[in-house]
Amino acid sequence: MHELLLRKDKVAIKKKINKIGNRLLFLIFFPLIITSCSLLSSNNDYFWEDMGFPEQTIYKLFINESHIYAAAGHDGLWLRGLDENGSWEYLGGSVEDGERHFESGVQAVDVYEGRITIGYTDPPEIETDVRIGLWCSDNNGTDWSPCDEGVREEIGEEQSSTVRTIQRSPHNPKHILVGNGSVYLSTNNGDQFNRLYPEPELPFFYQSLYFGLHWHPTDDAVIWAYGETPRFQPWLMKTNDAGQSWEEFFHINIPRDNAFYSFMMDPVNPDIIYIGAQGAVIRSTQAGAEWKGDEPVPALFTDDRGNFFYALQTHPARGGVLFAAAAGRLYGSLNHGDTVSQIPTPENLTFILDMWFDPTSNMLYVAGDGGVFKLHNPLNAIP
Repeated sequence: MHELLLRKDKVAIKKKINKIGNRLLFLIFFPLIITSCSLLSSNNDYFWEDMGFPEQTIYKLFINESHIYAAAGHDGLWLRGLDENGSWEYLGGSVEDGERHFESGVQAVDVYEGRITIGYTDPPEIETDVRIGLWCSDNNGTDWSPCDEGVREEIGEEQSSTVRTIQRSPHNPKHILVGNGSVYLSTNNGDQFNRLYPEPELPFFYQSLYFGLHWHPTDDAVIWAYGETPRFQPWLMKTNDAGQSWEEFFHINIPRDNAFYSFMMDPVNPDIIYIGAQGAVIRSTQAGAEWKGDEPVPALFTDDRGNFFYALQTHPARGGVLFAAAAGRLYGSLNHGDTVSQIPTPENLTFILDMWFDPTSNMLYVAGDGGVFKLHNPLNAIP
């Protein structure tokens, strides 16, 4: 009988110990579970990260595999790894103090198969009466050589080339478009260029002051060119046959300033086109067909301060997503611009000049006056 009572006491004591142990385990692990869940939740929130660029103004970004390249105007070209501990490395292309001004120096960058190509506007004089606006490096910036064969032209007594934009075909990566008022195409990765537009005998007003190019995402023969004419009119052109002929969209009646500064196409429905102007973004849903008349083109949305929309960006694979930047303001939409929300930006990012959406990391990289920043979970920044 005594042994039986002792055994019952042991069982009761063991149950109490187990109950106390379970309570202790709950007290220890429950906060960890809550913390873990909150961390998972916070990971879905959007937030900005400063990438620590050492110079002030970035005109263009380019992401290639695990690296980001920054075209910093007269401060040259810079490179950094995308990892958190990366640091910026100078690759060359800076301009001497006497040649520095707004929009001088490296304005465009492209990387393919180990070759870096950079484009200059108003390039510095490298020798008497010679200015070269297109340079290439095949050893990561250690050595640079001119690659403007077919682009360099005689202007008065000077031989010069100037390049504001570099666009590589999404279908045939050895096909490159470059230009700054005229359009040039290379089919051999930049070794030789041929002029597509305008014909040399055409008058100056056919060219563009501010200039950009955009390749159709699914049709290699369709190319858009946009900008501003020397007559300060909006400049928009389209070819459906890889530059053999061009359709001109002159006299587009747009709000405010008469110029086009940025251009994007929806990746799912390329008939939807967005163009950034002063204070407004306009949209076509018919590949520009409704812009051919004389009727005023309505604004899709506006910036109430009248800032210039220098940068537009879409999601590479998801239709309807649009980011638009006017000065230091960033706007976002998930429905082709039908509704738009302003996204808070870092205080020292005062003027946005370029954006790059990286779907692999789900990051929106933003650059301009103030450096380079990345927006984590950018779609969550749009209500």
